[in-house]
Amino acid sequence: MDEETAAGLWSSFKMLYMIKNLSNKLYLKKQLYRLCMKKGTTMLEYLNFFNKIISELDVDVKIDEDKTLILLSSTPIIS
Repeated sequence: MDEETAAGLWSSFKMLYMIKNLSNKLYLKKQLYRLCMKKGTTMLEYLNFFNKIISELDVDVKIDEDKTLILLSSTPIIS
């Protein structure tokens, strides 16, 4: 409320609502590593959820290989 500029207001907003703290990251990683495709879920819905978790984690280190392994291991085997 005390901010006089849009940039100052945006900076305050980011500090309050957009900081990813450790507990949030841990929660997202837990979701990611426990991910399992449920019956009745379409592949598109599943991929959207998977990508949402990945984007919220916002990590760059060796994630492509990990993403592939997690995705493959969490989808059902089709025979």
